[in-house]
Amino acid sequence: MVLFHMRTRELMALNSTAALVWECCDGAHSVAMIADEVRTIFPDSAAEDDIALLVHDLKRREMVIGRTDAATPSPSENGRSATSVSRIDPVTAISICYHINGYDAVVTTPNSEICATVGRIFAGFIIVADLPEGTTHYHLHQDGAWWVLSVSDEEMYASPILLDALVALEWRLITDMITHRSDRFHLHGAALRTPDGAASILILGESGSGKTTLTLALMARGFLPYADDTSLIEPQGLAPETLRRAFHIDEKTRTLITANRCPSDWKFDAMPPGYFMPPRWADTPAPIRSVFLPTLQIGQSPDATPLALTDAVLRIVTFSATLDQSPAHALAQAAHLAECADCFVLGVGDLAETAALVAHLVNDSARADPVSR
Repeated sequence: MVLFHMRTRELMALNSTAALVWECCDGAHSVAMIADEVRTIFPDSAAEDDIALLVHDLKRREMVIGRTDAATPSPSENGRSATSVSRIDPVTAISICYHINGYDAVVTTPNSEICATVGRIFAGFIIVADLPEGTTHYHLHQDGAWWVLSVSDEEMYASPILLDALVALEWRLITDMITHRSDRFHLHGAALRTPDGAASILILGESGSGKTTLTLALMARGFLPYADDTSLIEPQGLAPETLRRAFHIDEKTRTLITANRCPSDWKFDAMPPGYFMPPRWADTPAPIRSVFLPTLQIGQSPDATPLALTDAVLRIVTFSATLDQSPAHALAQAAHLAECADCFVLGVGDLAETAALVAHLVNDSARADPVSR
């Protein structure tokens, strides 16, 4: 955890023990009580005098406020610190440094409750203790009735609805990560590893095309996700990179998936509304051998139409942010992908039938020789 003082602009990094001490500074805990709380979680943690020194340092840096019985901590005769905490209120924002697929970001939130919500949304990302040089700062704070998102002190978004501001925070962070990762071919869509682990598939489409719902249905059949909505592809081997970003799902998707007997360890209620975190991810690379471009055709049977090479390239490249950064590179990568994978326009009908059709086509592709057009 990193504390960020909004007035002094000072950062203070805390390890897990110090973070717990800070969380206990709620006006109800004395230093002795905090020490007992810490030892419950960390039996080999620092002595009470060390915890008192930490509390004193937090006060000196104005990371907490309150009254203590002494100006500096000192041990009493019976070994219990004479320093007590009558009331300590946080006057800081909370900053967490995330490492997201080669991109470092500090996310600052105004209190522990919102920090915990962001933490659940970003649960798949790595938290690091240090702040690497050049780290981008994302600051979510409240200005009157508005929630404001600033990036490197520049205001980017404002909304009276906290959940909307959280969506904007995640979207901006992922967008910046994609820009930073110019070494990867980006595609707007899901990537999954086949149940046998030998290959991977892509499901590319605009929002509302049914790609996330179909991705979840395939996961219920044994496919493992590399990513949903944002896929980063290694240019030479055409293997997707695992991006443990929470899925965005609406109530309709959730209803369809639960009706199709999803795995029992899928905890939809464990996340903020509109999010889902898969319990398992694909963790080994596998080359892409099938690409599906879904279109909804409600009330009809699912079908799949193979794409010729040129059509496949033109369709694939439209779903790439790489096209804006380097058009020639994007076209070359789209052509490479279309040459190495079977590409289909997928008519999405009944969810279970569509998932079965995709699984059948993937198995056929695995049995056939590598695609050559």
